[in-house]
Amino acid sequence: MHFKNKYIFIFCSLFLFMACKEAYLPPEITQTNNYLVVDGILNSSGDSSIIKLTRTRNFSDTISSINENQAIVTVESEAGNKFFLPFRGNGLYSVASLPLISTQKYRLLIKTVSGETYESEYVEVKQTPEIDSLSWKQDAGVAITVNTHDPTGNTRYYRWEYIETYEYTPHYSSDLGYDYILNEVYRRDSNNSIDRCWTTQLSPDIVLATTSNLSEDLIANYPLTFIPDNSEKLGVRYSILAKQYALTKEAFEYWQQLRKNSKELGSIFGTQPQQLNSNIKCTSDPSKPVIGFVSITSLKEKRIFIKTNEVVNWHPTSSLDQFCDAIILSPDSIRFFLNRDREYVPAYYISVLPPVANPPIAVAKKICVDCTLSGGIPKKPSYW
Repeated sequence: MHFKNKYIFIFCSLFLFMACKEAYLPPEITQTNNYLVVDGILNSSGDSSIIKLTRTRNFSDTISSINENQAIVTVESEAGNKFFLPFRGNGLYSVASLPLISTQKYRLLIKTVSGETYESEYVEVKQTPEIDSLSWKQDAGVAITVNTHDPTGNTRYYRWEYIETYEYTPHYSSDLGYDYILNEVYRRDSNNSIDRCWTTQLSPDIVLATTSNLSEDLIANYPLTFIPDNSEKLGVRYSILAKQYALTKEAFEYWQQLRKNSKELGSIFGTQPQQLNSNIKCTSDPSKPVIGFVSITSLKEKRIFIKTNEVVNWHPTSSLDQFCDAIILSPDSIRFFLNRDREYVPAYYISVLPPVANPPIAVAKKICVDCTLSGGIPKKPSYW
């Protein structure tokens, strides 16, 4: 589940610079109280349901995240049946599956450690249609689109998230390391390799579409994401996992307003931010705003892969390339240089004729040799 913590800050943008217009500052900004943020979807398809509870932060806050821990989180049906989502740590509450009935409505109940109580409106269970396909097309980059339809015409409102994973190598693919205790260069084994990594990124955008104004409930080649030309994402192999959700009209309008606020809030000429219409309220203090919208829907997923050799004239570039010039060292100077400047590590041996036992060696900055320093991990994903 992708928890969009960045949207907690949507209300906290560049208002101080908006002198040309009188900005509307919702109470989530101007007051010092921390309001509850409810993020997540209740999954009706038998997979895990995960709810993230956090608190809003003010400009002066330096803590990276304010989790709401040890709350009691419950899903309740109109018939009175209750299902608990146990606390898992770091503001997360989850259950492996919820036995939800499509003909009933459900609500989310929350009781915090401090005694505050929250409840959502009763929400219908939406059934998400399958993703027909994910497509991609190269044109000054690679555009990835999604295709889906609902033959019953009951969906109409869609939201997508996606997870990108890509394989990459550092500027220098090296199997060399340096032991500062023994002061010698060594060969890395496969358990300690740093020459190939995988990075996983969650979708940063809110992707929505509706067919409410169309005769057919059909989404064709809808833009999901775009990979810029020569991006490192397609340096070796790339994967995208698309997640599709059916929404109610009210949930769609909430996400639509959230997306609009996030895109336009920073412009002094843009639309002023609007209060989000949450379907959750604080029952112990109705004056307290709540951020979030509870939806109950099934999840549909589809994954595709793209290899570098499938795109044309793709020359992956990295902002690190300009810092990766190698320095050639003689065998006698390696120990002195690497102990004096530990930003450098062995990159590769220099071939000489005739071959010698201790050839010169090229060293480079660590970030140009160690792929893990760019945020990836050297472990191949299970689906790779």
